[in-house]
Amino acid sequence: MKRRARRILRGELAITVAMNAASVLFWLAVLVVFKSFAPSPVYAITAPDNLLVVSAQCFGGLLEVGDIGCLTHYDIDYASVPTELASDTYLNSLISSSTTDIIRSSNPYVFVNSGYGNGVVNIYFADVDAGALGVTWNAAHPMRLAGNPSVFPSVPQINGAITWVAQTNGGASFGNAVLALGADLEVEAEWAGVDLVETSGTGTVLTAQGEDYFVNAIPNLRSIAPDIFSSAILTPQFTEREFTAPYADALETQFDDTALSSTFDGLTAFSGAPEVMVRSSVAFVLILAVWAMTTAYMQRTPNGQVIAIMPVPVLIAGCTLLGWIPLQAAGLIGFIMLFVIAIYFVRR
Repeated sequence: MKRRARRILRGELAITVAMNAASVLFWLAVLVVFKSFAPSPVYAITAPDNLLVVSAQCFGGLLEVGDIGCLTHYDIDYASVPTELASDTYLNSLISSSTTDIIRSSNPYVFVNSGYGNGVVNIYFADVDAGALGVTWNAAHPMRLAGNPSVFPSVPQINGAITWVAQTNGGASFGNAVLALGADLEVEAEWAGVDLVETSGTGTVLTAQGEDYFVNAIPNLRSIAPDIFSSAILTPQFTEREFTAPYADALETQFDDTALSSTFDGLTAFSGAPEVMVRSSVAFVLILAVWAMTTAYMQRTPNGQVIAIMPVPVLIAGCTLLGWIPLQAAGLIGFIMLFVIAIYFVRR
């Protein structure tokens, strides 16, 4: 009985597995049939009435030596503006000069008219990118304006020739080109009511609307062409000032190559201390000696201690003129002594 039950159980299990496999295969077949009869996706956007690269200009030396920035004025003309944005439907691409390969692309920035009509697109190559991607100055690189293949059943495209403007220090030329494009755009129908450029006391600059559009359409525009903005953030240039003390140096070297200088050189070699310290020590010893003898002599004289200190400033000044005491140290000592004398008279 047990063996028969096991055989029945195994049979039922095999049937269940077979039914599950058949079910999976059935639904896979249904999916394949449904996919084959499903309609192809319908593209809502059609080809434009006119597609044009109005101008393409390339500039070098914008942010670094060897970089390249290409500025394209495009015109994507539709009688009825599509519901999709131009940033999703069109690409501006720099093409290889030797093949049909796309080197780099950028999308229009949507500001008016969903990005259609006239507008500006920028493609930038850093120095290392330009070399690695094969962008060659003054080569026959076409600038291509084309529809995005993901939204067009038949991709519209047009090529335009590049004008190579300035290979080095192109920032000023780039800024002038932006201002010229701004003046061209604001007279187009789709830009009606939008002011992009204006005249100021410093010349033609971008308006607030112009800044909003071009800064987003052209990354790093403020750094490339700061002069086209009504206000700019500039990095101030600082020149570090170097201070010299020619008079103090002349005092310290006036007795060079004399017997006195040789004496100090000998004391410096003997003591191992710097020469300026040796000279100052000798001077202070002499000053203290004169002050002590004067104080002892004037001890019985009224205000003798005050009178005894009066020769000290004269001696300090004399030692400074001889180059024994540094001029800076003499000034500090003089200030301290004046402070002490002032306190004395205030207390009196």
